[in-house]
Amino acid sequence: MELTEAGRLLSGRYRLSADIGRGGMGVVWQARDELLNRDVAVKEVVWPPHFTEAEQQVACQRAVREAQMAGRLAHPNVVRIYDILEEDGHPWIIMELLPYQSLRDLVREEGPLTPARAARVGLGVLAALGAAHARGVLHRDVKPANILVAPDGRVVLTDFGIARAVDSPTFTTLGTLVGSPSYIAPERARGGQSTPAGDLWGLGACLYAAVEGHPPFERDAPLATLTAVVADDPEEAVHAGPLWPVISALLRKDPDERLDAAQTERLLREVAGNDEAAPTAPGAAVAPREPDTTAPREPGYFAAPASRRPRRPRRSAIALAALAGVSAVVTVVALALTNSPGRPAASPAVSSRSASHPAASPGTPSAASSGATAAANSSASPAPTPASGAASAPASSGSAGGSTSSGSAGYGALPAGYHRFTNSTGFSIGVPDGWPISHVGHYVYITDPANSGIFLLIDQSDTPQPDPLADWRQQAANRASSYPGYHLIRLESVSYPQAEKAADWEFTYVRDGILVHILNRNVLANAHHAYALYWSVPESSWNSYYHVFQAFAATFRPAQ
Repeated sequence: MELTEAGRLLSGRYRLSADIGRGGMGVVWQARDELLNRDVAVKEVVWPPHFTEAEQQVACQRAVREAQMAGRLAHPNVVRIYDILEEDGHPWIIMELLPYQSLRDLVREEGPLTPARAARVGLGVLAALGAAHARGVLHRDVKPANILVAPDGRVVLTDFGIARAVDSPTFTTLGTLVGSPSYIAPERARGGQSTPAGDLWGLGACLYAAVEGHPPFERDAPLATLTAVVADDPEEAVHAGPLWPVISALLRKDPDERLDAAQTERLLREVAGNDEAAPTAPGAAVAPREPDTTAPREPGYFAAPASRRPRRPRRSAIALAALAGVSAVVTVVALALTNSPGRPAASPAVSSRSASHPAASPGTPSAASSGATAAANSSASPAPTPASGAASAPASSGSAGGSTSSGSAGYGALPAGYHRFTNSTGFSIGVPDGWPISHVGHYVYITDPANSGIFLLIDQSDTPQPDPLADWRQQAANRASSYPGYHLIRLESVSYPQAEKAADWEFTYVRDGILVHILNRNVLANAHHAYALYWSVPESSWNSYYHVFQAFAATFRPAQ
């Protein structure tokens, strides 16, 4: 669609004068209402050129819904809607013109806000959301660019262009995830339903950006950002001070564990009235976090922007595995990643699976997609002598497609220097003393404290595929091209005492300039339990660490 030019007269009444803002689905104009002799803002819906006719119709419907729903909201913290009209086959929404800076621009020009000032902005946004939620309206795109801040302190939430009534049809069935990646809630990034808790997540992310100067999960590509939203902890908000307990509680992954609106308001009022509050270390106000070594970066698709301080290690693999819904829903975002130079595209999962279980990204175990994503021991690499006391799993010597012996008889005995970890879901495994264990959803990481590039990732599923090898072959065929420098070592069935069936996928690829060796074991324990034992080690350390995988494999016990 060609963009409208300034000077156009709409409906014989609204004279466009200047382009004052652009978003993903439209252009906002300053205009003059020549009937009432007042200045207004006019939103012109403009869809991306790749949209089909059906998607254009969805965009129009969404814009109409914006006017209908926002027009219901008469509140000082919500932008007022005056009129809606249609010309050239698309809607134009006539709104209150507010000559205020957005929170995004305010932070860019003046720098991060104090915790107290950010809290006051948050109270305004919270009031707007409260009015909307009370009428059954969700905003779904709460972000600093949609928050206007007046010099007198008035705060106005704008752009209900992707809002929808809780009881209305959803217009996002055509493969587009609606929302801004940096501020979208993790449940929505997975393809789940929008709820008021998702808007509160957006508020938490906005508060973080207000005091830190950047979003908590910003990465260098849209899908990478969604990955971080789903799996990563936010960076420490070193300037948040007394606001950190509010931010951290709003950014909890589980929407049921987030603060509700009343709790948020109470805490924000406490901070808003304390202008002199000195920033304190976030950890002083909240429960201690897991050490950095518990969060390996795997696979390393996305480098941290050089303009930022070093980020905590990211759980990119987990999130890409957890983004099955994103692979299926976010056509636009996925295309953005696919078209980014030097970045492999995340292939959608191809195996049938329960909708509650996400698909694997390349190199990530996916019990969700395959019954379990598998780790493999190498026939090409000699296995070192196991650690003293460790029950060993002999190295494979078979060819791809054949059946080999891998694992260990008499599983369960702990080697010296190991302790047994039992997960809440029922499986257990021997863990070397001193190796941290971390959880993200149903994923479990066991990490070498001396090298976060060496780790075991355990995925699990209660809806497994019946043939681990067939599933693994399909996954490999669809994902191999996504690994830089991918080299298949073997892909075969293996005999594993803890499983009815098992398959190993072993390969190397280049991650962040380092050749890594992956041993990926798909463990079908029974018809209701499957696991992925995903072992990741730099190729240079493969031999010296192979005995650790042997011990993991030998001591792993599926849930009964």
